[in-house]
Amino acid sequence: MRKLTIQSLVLGASLSLLAPMQGCQNSSSKQGKAQLPNVAIDSGDITINDDQAIIELDSGDFLNVTVVDGISYIPVAVALDQGDFAQLRTRLKNYSADQRQSYLRSELSSVVKVLDDELGVLSSRQYPKLGYFVAYVAVDKYNKMGEIDFPYNIVANPVASNRIEAHTYAESTSVDPRDLSNGYSPLEEMGIQKFEELIANELGVTPSGERVKIGIIDSGITINHKTFNNQAGDSRISYIDDFTGEGYIYFHPQAKFTVTIGSEDNTLVVEAEALQKTVGTSLPDPAKRDSINITLKVKRNSDLWNVLTTPNSGAKLGFLTESSYARTRTGVPVVDINNDGLTDSNFATIFVPGTDSVAGGTLYFSQAANDFTKSSPLRDWNQSRETVQIAAETLGFTFGTTEVGTTSLIYAKPVGIDGNGHGTHVAGIAAGQKLFSNDSDEQPLVRGVAPSADILFGRVCLAARGCVDATEAMAQLALRGAKVVNLSLGYLSENNDGFDVGSLMADRLTEVMGTLYVRSAGNEGPGVNTIGNSATSRRVLAVGATSSNKMANSLYRVEGAIDPKFEDPSNPLWDSFVTDFSSRGPTAAGGFKPDVVGPGILLSAQPLNHQPGSFAGADVLQGTSMSSPAVAGAIAMLLDAALLYNEKNPDRPLPHDPITLKKVLMASALPFNVTSFHPGGVEASTSGKYTWVDQGRGMVDLPSAWAALKLERDQQPMAAVSLDGKPVNLDYEVRILRENPNGQDFSGEVDDGDTKGKRYGRGIWFKYDEPLRRVDVQVTRRLPQTLSDHDKYGELLAELRQSADRFKLTTEIHGSHVNWLRVGTNGTITCLDSEVSDQLLLVGEGAIELPNGDSIAPTHSELYVCIDSSKLATLSPGDHGAIISAYRVDRNDQVEANPSFEIPVYLTVPHKTLSGSTAYAINDDVRGLDVDKHYIEIPEGTSSVTITLEVPEITTDSVTADQCAIVLATVYEGTPVATTPRADWDRSAPFALNCSLDGTLRKINQANGKTSFTRLNPKPGIWNVIIAGYQSIVNSKYKLTVDFAQGKLDSDVIELTSTALSKDLSLRLSGSDPMIDTDKSSFYLKNFTKRLEQAAEAKEVTVPLLGEEFVTFDASIQMLEISTALSDDADPKTDLDILLLECISQDSATCRAVASSAGADSNEQFVADVEVGKYYQLKVDGYTVPKVGDLYTIDMKLYGKPEPQALNVGDFVDSTYNLGITVDPSSPYLASPYFLDLGLDVEGQIDLVNSKGQMLMSIYPVKVLATPSSN
Repeated sequence: MRKLTIQSLVLGASLSLLAPMQGCQNSSSKQGKAQLPNVAIDSGDITINDDQAIIELDSGDFLNVTVVDGISYIPVAVALDQGDFAQLRTRLKNYSADQRQSYLRSELSSVVKVLDDELGVLSSRQYPKLGYFVAYVAVDKYNKMGEIDFPYNIVANPVASNRIEAHTYAESTSVDPRDLSNGYSPLEEMGIQKFEELIANELGVTPSGERVKIGIIDSGITINHKTFNNQAGDSRISYIDDFTGEGYIYFHPQAKFTVTIGSEDNTLVVEAEALQKTVGTSLPDPAKRDSINITLKVKRNSDLWNVLTTPNSGAKLGFLTESSYARTRTGVPVVDINNDGLTDSNFATIFVPGTDSVAGGTLYFSQAANDFTKSSPLRDWNQSRETVQIAAETLGFTFGTTEVGTTSLIYAKPVGIDGNGHGTHVAGIAAGQKLFSNDSDEQPLVRGVAPSADILFGRVCLAARGCVDATEAMAQLALRGAKVVNLSLGYLSENNDGFDVGSLMADRLTEVMGTLYVRSAGNEGPGVNTIGNSATSRRVLAVGATSSNKMANSLYRVEGAIDPKFEDPSNPLWDSFVTDFSSRGPTAAGGFKPDVVGPGILLSAQPLNHQPGSFAGADVLQGTSMSSPAVAGAIAMLLDAALLYNEKNPDRPLPHDPITLKKVLMASALPFNVTSFHPGGVEASTSGKYTWVDQGRGMVDLPSAWAALKLERDQQPMAAVSLDGKPVNLDYEVRILRENPNGQDFSGEVDDGDTKGKRYGRGIWFKYDEPLRRVDVQVTRRLPQTLSDHDKYGELLAELRQSADRFKLTTEIHGSHVNWLRVGTNGTITCLDSEVSDQLLLVGEGAIELPNGDSIAPTHSELYVCIDSSKLATLSPGDHGAIISAYRVDRNDQVEANPSFEIPVYLTVPHKTLSGSTAYAINDDVRGLDVDKHYIEIPEGTSSVTITLEVPEITTDSVTADQCAIVLATVYEGTPVATTPRADWDRSAPFALNCSLDGTLRKINQANGKTSFTRLNPKPGIWNVIIAGYQSIVNSKYKLTVDFAQGKLDSDVIELTSTALSKDLSLRLSGSDPMIDTDKSSFYLKNFTKRLEQAAEAKEVTVPLLGEEFVTFDASIQMLEISTALSDDADPKTDLDILLLECISQDSATCRAVASSAGADSNEQFVADVEVGKYYQLKVDGYTVPKVGDLYTIDMKLYGKPEPQALNVGDFVDSTYNLGITVDPSSPYLASPYFLDLGLDVEGQIDLVNSKGQMLMSIYPVKVLATPSSN
C-alpha cells in the first residue's frame, strides 16, 4: 500500500516533525481554497521522447513526469497564501520561537495531509518556516486541487521547466583583447573602478567581495575554471547543490550486489541490480530494477578491491549516463561529459554507504569500459572537495536520500557539469577573478564584478529545455550564508503579476532569510508588460539589460543605437541604450519593474570541455541573464564595503539588510535618455526616448549607491516602532483595487470557485481614455517577517497598532513635461478641483484585509491619484507614466533620504485608433540596434487588421550604405505573450530588406522589401507594433501601414435549406480600403456539423457519433473537430474532459488516443485528422460532476475539401453592400449521406477581399440546414 512520505526541511530548526504545541489549536475548519494557474493538465497530454516523459504546456514550458506503480505524478509547489500566513504568524505572537516552529510544522503538515487524502501524494518536501512545500501529485487528479477545502488558502503552481534568460550567442569578432575589456566589461558603466578607488581612499582597503557569499542559481558551474580561484590558486566555490534531479545516479537500498573474483587478473564479476535509467528530472520507480552481470577491472588489494570482496559491504551499482540528461525539443541530447564528441557515454559507479550516514559514503567512478583501476574514492564534494578529472574538467558528487513512496532511495548528484555553459558564464560575470589565467592579477583585461567573493551554487536549470522551480535552491543558499543570490532565469505569462508561488516565496525568503535576490527581467522585450516570473516579486531586484555604442562597435563594428551627434563627454552614459530584447514593465498588476538596468552583453567564462555547438573557456553572451549577475556582483561589492566600514566604525554602522540595499540601489541609479519632469521640484527636466517601464530607475552606479547608503543611516526620522532601543523598519505595501487595461482584476475579492485568489494592484495602470478620473490608493503598514519568530512579537504588534507614520509625497512625470496627474490625501470627490495636501498619515496597520479578499483603509490613510483629461489629450503618442514617492517625516520634520515606498503610474497613448476611413501610415527611420514603438488601438467590432511593413526600393545600379534598409517587426496583439507567429507573415518573414546581408552592398529582389500579415477578428485593445533596425545598418528607412475593416451584417444567423439555396445579405462595411474585389472574394462550403445534447455522468462514457460507438469516415472527410459546453442551467463547477480514440477495428484493444482536451472547466475542444478505414470513438470523462444529469452539448464538425459556390457583390452605396449567395443544388456536400441520411447540416464561409488582396471580413458559418425528415 502506498504511504505518504514527508521530508521536513526546517530552516534554522530541527528537521523532525513535532507534535502540535499545547495551548494552540490546530486549524480543523476547512475553509481555504487553492489558487491555481489557468493551466489544465491531463495524463492524455503525456508524451514520451527517448524515455523522457513530459507534458508540453501551451506556454512552451513542460512538466517532467514521474511514473511509479503505473501512476503518473508531477511536482507541484505550494505556499500558504500571504494573508493566511501572516494571520497564522500573528496568532502565534504570544508563544516562544520553539513553540511557533512546532506549530508551523503541524499546520503545514495538515495541508499536505488534506492533499494526500484527496488526491494522493507520492512524496513531499516541506519548509514550515516559509509555509512552503513541494509535493508529487497524481497527474489525473491535479485539476481537482481547486475544488478541495484546505485548512488555509494556498497558492500552487506545477513545477514547470522554464527558460534561462540568455538571449543569443553574439557574433564572433576578431578584436584586440584591450577592446574586449572596454567593450564587454560591466565595470566602467556601473562605476566599479571609481567605487574601488573611493573606498580605498576612505577605508584604506580596496573592496573585492571577500567578506560576502554570493549565490548563483543556474545551469551548473565548471569547478576547475581558474576564474573561480583566488590569487593563491584555491577555489572560491564553497558549496554546490543540484535541485534538478537530472543526471542523478540512484541506488536502491535493497538492490542485490554480489562479487566473485574474476578469472583474469584484476577483475571482479558482479551480479547486481540497478534502477532503470530516468531522463530529465523524473524520479525512478523503486520497483523497476534491472539485473546486471558485469565484469569490473579493479586493482587487486586497492581500497575498492578490499571493500567489494568484504561480505555485506553494502556496495551498490549505478550508472551516470549522458543520455539521462534532458534533450532539446527535437529530442537531441546535448551533454558530452567526457568531451569525446558523442552524447551516449555511460559511466559505471559503485557507491559504498558510510557507517553512520549516506552523506558519509564513498563513490568510485569508472571513466571507460568499467575500468576502476585508476579510480580514487570520492567523498561528498561539499565536505571533501574531491573530484575526478574528465578531459579538461573535474567532476564531484554529493550524496543523500529521497523518498519515493515507502522507499528511501540513495542518490549521488554529479556537480561540476554545466551542460549549456550558462551558469558558468553568469557566475564569471558576478564573481570571476581574471578570465584569462595568464593575465595580470592587478589589472586583468576581463574580470567579474566581485572577484574575491565566495561562490555558492545551486543548479536548477537542465542541460536543455529550461529550469525547475528555484525556491528550494533560494532557501538553501540563503541558509548557507549567501546574502545576495542571482537568478538569471524565468518565463513570461499573462499573469506576470507577482502573485505566483515563486514570487510569493521570493518575498518571504527575502524577509525571513535576510537575503537579496536579483533576477533577470526577461528577454521578451521590447513590448510593455513583458517582465518574466518571478522577477515580478515585490522584494526581488529585477534587472533589465543595456548596451552601448562602444559595445556595438566592438561587437558588430557599427555605430550603435545612439546618434553620435548626441555625444556628451561629461555623461558616461550618453551612448547607452536599453537592448531590444530587455523585458519592459509594468507588471500585470501595474507594479514597478524592471527596478534597475545593467550591461547585458558581456564576455565571461565557459565550460572547459566543448559542449555541442559552444565555445570552451570564454565567450560573449547577451541577455538579461548577463545584466543580472553584473548587478548582483555590484551588490556584493557594496555589501563588502559596508561590512568593512562597520568593522572600522562599529559605533556608526551602515545598514545592509536586503530591503535597504535594494532601496539605495534604486534611489541612486542613474537614468539615461529619459523624458522626465518634476512638478514643483528643483530637479531639471530631461528629454529622451525612455520611461521607467524601459529602464526602471536607471543604471546601477556604485559610488552613488555608497553615498545613498550613508544618507539612509544619517537622514533617518525617528522610528514609530522600536525593538530594544533600535528602530524597526516597517513594511509598506501599496494596494490599488481595480481592473487594469489588460483585463485582469486586482480588486482582491475572491468569488466562490475563483482559482486566481486574492490579488491587489501594485501600481496604477491607466487607460488613456480613462472614464474614472480618480484612483484611490491603499497602503499597508506591517512588521517585517523577520520578527515573526521574536519573543516580543506581540508587544511590537501592539506598538504598531498604536502608532502612525507621516509621509511627504513627490511626483516625477515620465514621457512628457506635462503635469497631467495630481496626487493628494484629501478625500473629496471633486478631485482636481479641491485643495490637496502632499502629506499622508498612515495609521496603525494601514489597509487591512477582509475575509473575502477585499481590502479597506481608514479615509485619512488613503491617498488618491487624479488625471486631468484635458491635459491628457495633449500628450504625444507612446509610453507615459509617473513615480509617486513617499518619504517618511517625523515630528521634528526630519525627512528620510530615500523613499519608504513608491507608486508607479503608467499609461499608453495610442498613435492611432482604427476608426473612420483612414489607415495608420507612417514613413520613419530607425537606427541599427534601436526600436520604434507604434501603439494602435483596435476597437471592438473590428473585422480585420492588415499590417504592412516595407522599405524603399533601390532604383540605382550601384548601392550606397545610406540606401540600405533592413527592419524587423514584432507585433504584440493586445497581450504581452501574443506576438504574431512568423508563419502568419508573407514568406514567413516578419522583416523587410532591400540589400544583402552577406557583407556586400548589393540590392536584392524587391519582393523582399515588403511583408504583411492579416488578423481576422483581432483582439480588441492596444496593439504594440515594434520596428527594430538591423544591427549592421546605421539607419533604415521604412513605411508602416495598418489597414483595417469593420463590418456588420444585417443578420447574425445565415441559414439556407435544400429548397431555398439562395439568400441576399446586407453588409455595412467601413475601413481604410473597404472596396470588395469580386474576383478575389469567395463563398465556399467546407464542413458538416451537428450538435448533440448529453446528460453529464460522474464517470467516463462513450458518446455515439453518427449513432454508433465506433464510427468510420469516407474519403470526403479529412478532419474532425469536437467541442463541448455546459447548458445554461448546469452547475458551472462541472468539469468534463474529452478524448478521441483511433482504432484499427471495433475492438477497444486496438485503439490509441489521438486527441484530447482536459481544461479546468467543460469548455473543451480538439481537432484531429481522420483516415479512411480507421474507427473512431469519443470518450467523455465526468471528471467533476456535482449534479448527475446536468445537460451539456457536443458540437461535431467534419471538414472536407472547400467547394466554391456563387457569390454576387452589389454596388457600394452609403457604406453598404448587398451580397447574394447561392449554393449549387448538385454540390457533393448536399448529395452526401452525412447531409441526406445522417442529418448533419452543411456549413460554408464567405471571404471578402479588397483589391490589395487584404482580407476584409470572413463570414462563418453560412448554414444549409438538413431537411427535417432526414433528422
